Amino acid sequence: MTGPPGRIRVLVLATKPPFPPVGGGNVTLDALLRALPACGVDARVLALSTPAAPAGATLYPLRTVPVSQARRFLGS
Repeated sequence: MTGPPGRIRVLVLATKPPFPPVGGGNVTLDALLRALPACGVDARVLALSTPAAPAGATLYPLRTVPVSQARRFLGS
């Protein structure tokens, strides 16, 4: 992950996609991810997705991993 010099880069790991912002945790994480760029932080999100929690369109970089494939990413 590259970004402009002098900016902090953060990878956010989430148990489900933060968008759409429905429910307390999603609303909070979505608000945080929208606010970080103004603070000089480039954030990307890696989240698990399920049929019950699919990813929607976002204003920030988001990659989802289907729960069925999570073990492959975790090396188990």
